[in-house]
Amino acid sequence: MKLLHLVSQVILTATLANAGKPPVILPRQSGTSCKTYTVQANDTCVSISNSSGANWAQLLSWNSAIDKTCSNLGTLVDKSICVSNPLGDFSMPSNTRGPTSVATTAAPIATPTPDGTNSYCGEYFKVGSADDCATIATEFGIGRDDFLFLNPEVWENCTNLWKDYNYCVKPVGTITTYPGHPESTSTIPFVDTPATTVLYVDPVGRFNKNVTVIPLANKTRLDCYDYIYIDNAADMHSMSCWGLAMVYDVEPEELVLWNPSLEENGTESASSDSPYAYDCQLAESVSYCVLLASPTTSSKSVLKTPSPRAVGEISNCTTWFQMQPDYTCRDVLVIHALTLKEFYTFNPSVGSGCGTMAAGTYYCVSNNADGSEPGGYFDPRATSSGASTATSLGSPTTTTKIPTTTSSGGIATPTPTQTGIVEGCKEFYKAVANEGCSVIAEAQGIELANFYKWNPDVGTDCTNLWPDYYVCVKV
Repeated sequence: MKLLHLVSQVILTATLANAGKPPVILPRQSGTSCKTYTVQANDTCVSISNSSGANWAQLLSWNSAIDKTCSNLGTLVDKSICVSNPLGDFSMPSNTRGPTSVATTAAPIATPTPDGTNSYCGEYFKVGSADDCATIATEFGIGRDDFLFLNPEVWENCTNLWKDYNYCVKPVGTITTYPGHPESTSTIPFVDTPATTVLYVDPVGRFNKNVTVIPLANKTRLDCYDYIYIDNAADMHSMSCWGLAMVYDVEPEELVLWNPSLEENGTESASSDSPYAYDCQLAESVSYCVLLASPTTSSKSVLKTPSPRAVGEISNCTTWFQMQPDYTCRDVLVIHALTLKEFYTFNPSVGSGCGTMAAGTYYCVSNNADGSEPGGYFDPRATSSGASTATSLGSPTTTTKIPTTTSSGGIATPTPTQTGIVEGCKEFYKAVANEGCSVIAEAQGIELANFYKWNPDVGTDCTNLWPDYYVCVKV
């Protein structure tokens, strides 16, 4: 009980001593101090990096309270974060002691030394528990670059010194005479070992293609796009029928169909259960069909749209992101390099403040043909003749104004519209594939029963709702 009482007094004393001071975010490392920065409203990791000199990765490494996307700085306003290494400064000072003695002979190689330490060394030093690169540089008057040159196994930030190991701290003579030193005029000797040259042999060079040779192989098709013939029988042992099929990327079955003379005749010996594993040899001085038609590029694949998607998304979306429960709107903007205006343009249902995103729903993040990130341009000068959209080329584009007709009440009616819409409709909405009537009614703030009443042809179960057609959402 006395111990508990004593601990409580210590905690209370520490609390009172720190009263009135700004709270400090504990860094990932503890036990040492760092240069701090007090987070301000509207700060970002970029602005803090610009003012402090610490980069984004260092801010995350030194401050565990900052999340991976640096999107929670708003919760850290008026709190202090580390903008320097909490473990200390590992940079090496320059030599301030003036000229040092010059070693004229190499010292006996000390043991142990790390692999790679230069053995032509004038002096070694065994590292103790209190030593670091800064203390070594100060004591022996060696520059950082020279120390790293003599001990190439040491990292550039000098944080991997091994206790009780010997390191070279003095060159023999002038270090610039060492081969490989940045200021050296010497070169490392190069020993040219004997070598032999292997001539390149084109594996299909023995075959000539598209050369008119008569006759064709027996019963070979006459309408092929590409033919080859063999002019040297001595080479045929290294290229069977199946090797030829592999070279031209055709199926063995196709090669035999185009060249019936290659069919199995019962005298060959098959090496497996495959019908095209028999010993098939090509004949000399005859042409074989190897390509039936001119190669063409494959047609563009149809874009597959996910489901469920956000209500009212942009019509020409090409890439979607499924919202996760632990993500925020800011996370989505950072991940996909979007501005809030761009994201709102793609997905009006999220609201201008991006506060109505639902987990599991797919949201549009690009309308570029290749799915690349838009790259940030939003034209606020949209007019009634078209709607501005984000593009990846840095300039706005506009969509063509939808053709409309005018109802008897003077309300413009867009086309095409769902059949059977109630007369006197005052507001329309363009249905999206896989959206559903209940989703539209909820998004438009109307009762589902009224939606069915104003659009009777969609059916009472919404099975006849036509995508890309306009429906009535207000009377």
